[in-house]
Amino acid sequence: RAAEMLKIGEKFLVNKPLVTFVAEDTRTAFRAGLNWLDQAGRTEEWEVQLKPRKGDAFPAALSVVMDRDASGRPATLRWLLRDITARKQAEAERLHLVREQEARIEAEAASSRQAFLADISGALGGTLDDEAMLENVARLAVPTLADWCVVDLRGDDVSPRRSAAAHTAASKRDLLTRMARDYGGGGGGGGDTGSGSGVAQVLRTGQRLFLSEMTDEELVSMAEDDRHADLLRRLGLRSYLILPLTARGRMLGTLSLALAESGRFFDKDGIDLAEEVARRVAVSVDNARLYREARTAEQRSEESLALLETALAGAPSGFAFVDTDFRYRNINPALAEMNGLSVEDHLGRTVAEVVGAGVWAQVEPLLRRALDGETLREQEITTEPAGHPDAVAHVLVSYYPMRVREQIVGVGITLSDITERKQTEKALQVAFEREHRIADVLERVLVVPIPPDAFAGLSVETRYKSALNEARVGGDFYDAFTLKNGKIAFVVGDMSGKGLKAATRTAEIKYALRAFLWEDPDASRALARLNDFLCSDGMPADHASDAFTVLSLAVVDPVTGEAVFTVAGAEPPLILRADGTTVMAEAGGALLGYQPGETYETTTLRLNPGDTILLVTDGITEARRGTDFLEYEGMVALAQQALPGTVQEIGRAILEGAEAFTGGQFHDDVCLLLARLEPS
Repeated sequence: RAAEMLKIGEKFLVNKPLVTFVAEDTRTAFRAGLNWLDQAGRTEEWEVQLKPRKGDAFPAALSVVMDRDASGRPATLRWLLRDITARKQAEAERLHLVREQEARIEAEAASSRQAFLADISGALGGTLDDEAMLENVARLAVPTLADWCVVDLRGDDVSPRRSAAAHTAASKRDLLTRMARDYGGGGGGGGDTGSGSGVAQVLRTGQRLFLSEMTDEELVSMAEDDRHADLLRRLGLRSYLILPLTARGRMLGTLSLALAESGRFFDKDGIDLAEEVARRVAVSVDNARLYREARTAEQRSEESLALLETALAGAPSGFAFVDTDFRYRNINPALAEMNGLSVEDHLGRTVAEVVGAGVWAQVEPLLRRALDGETLREQEITTEPAGHPDAVAHVLVSYYPMRVREQIVGVGITLSDITERKQTEKALQVAFEREHRIADVLERVLVVPIPPDAFAGLSVETRYKSALNEARVGGDFYDAFTLKNGKIAFVVGDMSGKGLKAATRTAEIKYALRAFLWEDPDASRALARLNDFLCSDGMPADHASDAFTVLSLAVVDPVTGEAVFTVAGAEPPLILRADGTTVMAEAGGALLGYQPGETYETTTLRLNPGDTILLVTDGITEARRGTDFLEYEGMVALAQQALPGTVQEIGRAILEGAEAFTGGQFHDDVCLLLARLEPS
């Protein structure tokens, strides 16, 4: 029989190893089986592919027994061969039938799945109302997906804000609805967002929760309280699945599915189908949300547009929008009136047609720059309104590109009429120039530099700088003149106020003091008379009641070097000795012009050849940088650093040093006078 199966004569089969007839692609496995048989030492049966001398290979079942010699070594093998071709064909046919049946079942399941998902999509697509969506999904999910279903949507926090529920058993629907209302999807989390169970856990983590077969201990652990646990028991909960509803990165809620009465358990296909339902529910809910938000944004846009139209219609400033051809598409009444035409007469016409060639030549380059994306603010334009051919208007115009989805669709124009302001500015300029001319005249009188050698035996240096850019003179002044007795009077003063009015009053004070000292060279009595004069009706009617003057006065005898000092509220005079030491001439006295009847002390000091008198106003000592002031000591230090220079060098060093301390800008007028007694 073996020879017949292998298609070889019996005499040729004797002494041939069986491996000769084993198909080449299975010989390695066959030899491995023999090795195992040698080691195991027991009868074995396995399947091989045999290749007869002629014909195709066929499957065979081998049963083999190994005989061993006295030493236990393999001696012979006895084989039993059976051709199992028919059996293999039958097995193949059965397998084919099974696979066909599985394919039919899978196709039917896929068809059922697609039909179910189509129903879900139809239910979701038929409304934009969240609650209707939830009701439809819960109704369709039972019993296809589960015995009962609860769909929750989250509120502003991570707690559900509304839900829908459905149950296969009509007797338990009210029970499920009550649980969904009080506890969310049935797995807890109605308000306990910190727990690790149920709906709360899924809302917090975004991961599904699956309990394939729930024990009572697990049921109790996921319940929020005893009442909740009792509801879950009465519902017969056995297997539980909670899926997150997530779309576009947003956590929207949960889909809770439970198996109970049916005795079913969730398998992989059921979970996959439930996840697809959850995905579609989430997308539909989010689409509804986006639609509502878009509709709300549209309504707000319409309201904003209406408010804008109302605001522009009543705005005193002009506004217009022109398209890329520079045709008016929108214009408010204010700008239409400035152009001398009605709103209707602008719409559809180009800017060139409305404003005329002269103005168009000014605005065309600006409009084209704005159309290229540039924003141009407050460009001054001179126009001739179309409705007023003889009128000239001055306007400030801003041009800016108008964009829709990053595309420039035209130019926005805002305009303010500044004609009255320009007229006012012109009038102010005329007044300023008039005052400036007067100030120039006063400057030649009040702060004209005194020649260094104006007085025999003395070298003189004067410095003045106004804090105001629009006027070179103010309330500060200096003076030096000879008295009848041959002595020299040096004066530095500061009247409150700035500008032309203060300068005018300063001139009156300056020459009043000259007159008093000419009549009586006594410094103390001269200041007392000047104070009474300022407090009397002798000053002009426009003299302010709060106006006052501070002043320091030095009367020097150039022959003897005697110097008499008196002060009316000003910085004390300073003597710079030739040897570098300093002496402050202290002499107290009240402000001038504040209260009549004041007396003024004097201090007499002697000057040696090379000694220098320094008189300053508080613009020097109160020079400030932030909250720091130069102070009197700082001025003294600047003066000492310039020694033994000339009076010109000392004056320049003090002024430049104080200005540098401020950072380049004085906050008050600055005035100083230096007089040095020269060797005879």
